[in-house]
Amino acid sequence: MNTRSCSIRGVIRAVLLSAVLGLCNLGAMAAAPDNTAPSGIPLDRSGGKLSTLYLKPRLEVSTRYDDNIFLTETGTKSDRIDTASPSLALVSDWERHRVYASAKLEAVRYADASSENHDDWNAGIGGNIAIRDDMSLTLHAGTRQEREARTAPESGGAGVPMARIDRADTDVEFIHTSGIMEWRAALESRHWRFDRNAVQDNTERNRSEIRATARATMGLGEEWGVYIAPAYEIQDYAHATDAGGVNRDADIAEILAGIAYRVTDLTRLEAGVGIAAIDPADPALKSGHTTAADMQLHWTPLDILEVDTTLHRRIDTTTLAGVSDIVVTEGRAEARYAYTEYLSLHAGFGLRHRDFAGSTRKDDDTVLDAGMEYALTDAVALTAGGKHTRRDSNAALRSFDNTLFMAGVSIGV
Repeated sequence: MNTRSCSIRGVIRAVLLSAVLGLCNLGAMAAAPDNTAPSGIPLDRSGGKLSTLYLKPRLEVSTRYDDNIFLTETGTKSDRIDTASPSLALVSDWERHRVYASAKLEAVRYADASSENHDDWNAGIGGNIAIRDDMSLTLHAGTRQEREARTAPESGGAGVPMARIDRADTDVEFIHTSGIMEWRAALESRHWRFDRNAVQDNTERNRSEIRATARATMGLGEEWGVYIAPAYEIQDYAHATDAGGVNRDADIAEILAGIAYRVTDLTRLEAGVGIAAIDPADPALKSGHTTAADMQLHWTPLDILEVDTTLHRRIDTTTLAGVSDIVVTEGRAEARYAYTEYLSLHAGFGLRHRDFAGSTRKDDDTVLDAGMEYALTDAVALTAGGKHTRRDSNAALRSFDNTLFMAGVSIGV
């Protein structure tokens, strides 16, 4: 990693990492009551039984119509996209612990734009270890190879093949309950290797992110609780300096404090506010901070209806040349309705605002989606849905409309 500027970065790193480690140590030293451990990996007993393991093969086939496959503002191109995804999972049926392994292939074919055809795969292993009745450890390691997703008009350009990505993920989470306290500490590691073509930006070959988080929650009765949650993230680029001479390495710190409140037996609210700060490695880019927020509202007015509303504000990324950070504020509401025992419906509405620091660019996204799932049998389900995305941007050629419709079938054992 390159030498960093001597600004607030060192102080933030020391404070946040100390808080993460401190909360973890407090949790380990706390007395152990007769609490049950937080639920780990749920066991789905569908599939074939092999001794104490369940083998779960599945095949998903779908087709969708996309009216703007390159997400362009003008000269849009539509296409039909067919996808076949076989997968296999192995899950344990043990009394105290859970382990699993999974693998999935995905073949994507475009009816007209054959240059967009690609084959992806992923595999992972992990498990949940019940150290004690009040203490658990969750582990996951995975790898995947996939085509970089098109998420904006600048993603490669119309007709330019997207990069292939090799990605490796590692996640560890420790949970401990002690009386009215719950302690959590987690470490997430992500590494990407981009295989770009000559037309694209060749400087972003490798990228890594390491994120440490902690959370301490105190119950103040049957309805109330309070929490504090610090986090620290390190973004590291193997080719840190891009073609424009901007070093993209950066540290991001965040701390939130909030409440968890059971409003009624049908409604739960969790809300927190705090601060997020970024310290870019490039001395030409200023360190900055912004308000951070996180809100989740879960409402179950009926046994067959659930409504979730979320709101987040955070510092997102440093990957764009000349931009030290992007502040993202987003909210989403989603409803799920079990119309019958076999038919479920869902619908969602989301808004997202992105403010690009160091520039005047601002993006606003509006997303509407809806879908259904119908269980023909215990092993076969039909799915269908649609999604519309509208982006309004004050940057030239960055706005777009995109509508897609899909239908598919999922077959398991």
